[in-house]
Amino acid sequence: MSLASVRQSGNLQQNVYIAYYNRIMRYDLLAQYLFGSTEEVQDYATHWLWHYKFERPNMELGGITPNQAGD
Repeated sequence: MSLASVRQSGNLQQNVYIAYYNRIMRYDLLAQYLFGSTEEVQDYATHWLWHYKFERPNMELGGITPNQAGD
């Protein structure tokens, strides 16, 4: 699925989420490292996304990680 197929014109809320995700990927991931291959980028992005979604503290959960909230 391409980003263009996910993005829908006229749906401002969805476009905001995509813009936020793009900013995070650009500044927190791609601008921080020099990768040697596409596979290296994919591997690093998978690990980074797992950390971002499950292991980093989340203010909506009172500053605990989603993994801690699930325990």
